[in-house]
Amino acid sequence: MGLFDFFRRKTNISALHESNVDTKTENVPLRGHVTATKVELSRENISCLQNTFIALDTETTGLTPNIDSIIEVGVVRFRNGIISEEYGSLVNINKSISRAASRVNHITTEMLHEQGKSPEDVYNELYSFMKDALEGKTIICAHNASFDMSFIIPELEKQGYSGNIKYIDTFTLSKRLIKGLPDYKQSTIMNYFGLTNKKAHRAVSDAEVCGMILVELLKLNEKQEKDTRRAEQEWAEKNKLTDEECEVMAIILNSMKKSGSDISRIRAYRNSSGYVDLCDVYEVFKFKVSSKKSFVIIPAKFSHLNAPTEPCTKTEGGDEYTRLLFNNPFELDAYGKTLSDVYSEMLTREGNYLNKYEADFFARADFFELTDAELIACLESAKNRQIEKEKQREELEAIKKEKEIRETEKKAALKEKKKVLEIKKEKDKEAAIQKQEEIRKMLESGHPFTFEEIQSIAIHSAENGKRAVLQLDDDGNILKIYESVAEASKRIGLAPKTIRDVANGKYKHGGGFCWKYADEIQESCLESKTKEELNKPLE
Repeated sequence: MGLFDFFRRKTNISALHESNVDTKTENVPLRGHVTATKVELSRENISCLQNTFIALDTETTGLTPNIDSIIEVGVVRFRNGIISEEYGSLVNINKSISRAASRVNHITTEMLHEQGKSPEDVYNELYSFMKDALEGKTIICAHNASFDMSFIIPELEKQGYSGNIKYIDTFTLSKRLIKGLPDYKQSTIMNYFGLTNKKAHRAVSDAEVCGMILVELLKLNEKQEKDTRRAEQEWAEKNKLTDEECEVMAIILNSMKKSGSDISRIRAYRNSSGYVDLCDVYEVFKFKVSSKKSFVIIPAKFSHLNAPTEPCTKTEGGDEYTRLLFNNPFELDAYGKTLSDVYSEMLTREGNYLNKYEADFFARADFFELTDAELIACLESAKNRQIEKEKQREELEAIKKEKEIRETEKKAALKEKKKVLEIKKEKDKEAAIQKQEEIRKMLESGHPFTFEEIQSIAIHSAENGKRAVLQLDDDGNILKIYESVAEASKRIGLAPKTIRDVANGKYKHGGGFCWKYADEIQESCLESKTKEELNKPLE
């Protein structure tokens, strides 16, 4: 039996003789059987659609399959997203078309009589065009496909064809992939993608547009899937466990394994608070690893008196839970029995629900698990990390000790320097006192002052923020030297201003004496001691 004969089964004359059927009825068709299965986008279906698919559209006399009839059918084959061939025909159903139907599709009764073909010829040609679709090898697409299928399948079966059609609905696919449209009519989706329809409500043209819509939807789906994959990858990258967290997980699981627990079901994931949850459908316990503090959170009733623990925060479970602290994750080896007991209680408590949700649990992509090989590798990595940490600790200790030695040496050097400065300061103080004493003796002595002595007194006064002044008689003899104008004023009871005015040359005498600043005396004046020389302006 040929493939065509299989799908379009008709009884021949010899077969009718054998079954005692009236031989006057020739080529009586046996009714075919066609099934139609709606498919959704999957990796396999997408690959088929990208290779080839058939877009279908029908024009009918109304909306009721059992009452109304197909008056035009159009099919368009797409290969690699491009139209490769098409078929369309009016169907002469030998009935009048209502005006209401004609207003929609612009097909008239006259057009069917003049241009239409008989149903048998149309569906014979249609079968030849889409026999691969009836075999289920090529997917058919249509907009609101259930409507077209409800009309086309009975007609195919009536003509004796059988097959298994797989179809995809661009209406429901558009609703899934495109959000925010006022409606999902074919014309609305067409405008959304910027497509045009040469002859709206005519089968072939509508089928072309439907096929082009599917091509655009496949592109949109691919983009959305890429965006989703990228988002998932970014999320996974952001939330994946660090190497150190994997090592802690491995140590916990290994300690439980040594205590007799079956750890094959336990998975891990990072929750929104940054903790690593170890789960078997439900959370068993969670842990956190940080440079400041690392701990495992377990029910408080399982904590040991001698274990390093601290209370949990309210968000961590409050008084019902406790933090089991650790510096070195291998410290957790000592608590393998405790961790196993926590797991056993969870299994007992949640046992009735584990099987119910375990399929979803094991299907979750955000869960991380350790294979036996990975667990061994993580344990080895943890050992190496601790060796490296110990090495770094020793290096830091050495650096710290060296720094302390340098600080001690620096302090000793500063102390020595301070001591030297204090000695120098003391010597300078003694020298200053000695100098002060020499000046005092010099000032109080009645002997004539030399030019060097006067200079020494002037310099000493200047170093102490003062200005030495000389008291002279009219003959230029130095009667007295004072460290400052204030000192002279105090000793002889003369106003400081008067002394300054005389010293500055404004007046000749003040209190019966001549006054001169010590730093303005010239050696030549001292030798001549003449009134003219003393009062002579300095050059």
